[in-house]
Amino acid sequence: MRIELLHPAIVHFPIVLAISLLAVDATATFRGAALTRGKALGNLAAVIAVTAAIFALLAFALGDQAYDIAVAAGAPGEPLEMHEELGTLTALAILGWGALRAFGWWRAIPISGARSWIVTAIDGVLAVLVVLTAWYGGQLVYDFGVAVTRATGAS
Repeated sequence: MRIELLHPAIVHFPIVLAISLLAVDATATFRGAALTRGKALGNLAAVIAVTAAIFALLAFALGDQAYDIAVAAGAPGEPLEMHEELGTLTALAILGWGALRAFGWWRAIPISGARSWIVTAIDGVLAVLVVLTAWYGGQLVYDFGVAVTRATGAS
């Protein structure tokens, strides 16, 4: 398997997990439930955040490899650079947020009331970053054919 094809496969995990984290945290916030260790939604959110961080790190590393291959293949610079910059920012943000959520869960730091709203707002920002980064990645694939192989027998 070509290494540049692993990035588009793996990157879907942090996308789905970041949006799922927003959904779980928003559900808890609107219900007035705590996002603390020992609470079902708090435990679930911590697992999602840490898993998203792990997959974001993996997607970042694979994306770095895919970037080099795309540049060598003559991919257009501007959208590739934008996707790389957003991808780096997004991966670091998800990684940092996952680490903070893991620390908060480990130390059983209470997350309720105003803290829940702040957590949900941060999740919202991460979701927007993920969608924006994915849009530029999609543009590279659909508009410029990056990492796409022409089907055999196609004319």
